[in-house]
Amino acid sequence: MKKGLVIALFLVLLVSCAVSRENSGSTVDIDNAAKPENLVTESPSRIQADLPQNKDSEEKRIIIERKAMNPEVLNIHTGEKVVWEVSDQEKFHSLSCYQDVDGQHERVFKTDRLYDTYEYSYKFDRPGNYLCIDSVFGSRGNIAVMDNPDNEITGKVIAVNSLKGFSQSLLTLTIFVALVGVITYYVKIKEKKKIMKKISKKKR
Repeated sequence: MKKGLVIALFLVLLVSCAVSRENSGSTVDIDNAAKPENLVTESPSRIQADLPQNKDSEEKRIIIERKAMNPEVLNIHTGEKVVWEVSDQEKFHSLSCYQDVDGQHERVFKTDRLYDTYEYSYKFDRPGNYLCIDSVFGSRGNIAVMDNPDNEITGKVIAVNSLKGFSQSLLTLTIFVALVGVITYYVKIKEKKKIMKKISKKKR
């Protein structure tokens, strides 16, 4: 029985070491982080100016003219917005956009009449190739929407953190089951010994 308790204590110690080792990589020195000398002292405008500017985050504009769209081809990322502006003082226009899905064109939207200086905007959340047509004059424009690389990085980080949490939980569960098995085994042995002693006393 003493041997079983020693094994159980050893397994508990193993669990503690595994958990502390798993969490050791994510510790933060709160004392040093809270010191004034470690805080940023530059003005927000200076910090903003030093950061790289992402032009893709701005809205994209397409001018609808009588015979063409300018530009005719546009490359963007998911989550970006495209604005169409009509430049035609003589006639109205109407815009329809379709997404190429397995060789079939599925309509995404269709506008009402758009007169001179009118604008219409749409945010593209699905990657793919889009064809936009002026249904009045027949001019066309193509938009290629690619996955936002920022979303891919975020997804990978979440997946890695989830995997770490799952591994830690699995290890804890495995050792807990082993502990229960060891304790149950030695309890049964102890009961068996008691029964054997009672039988031996009756024989005497």
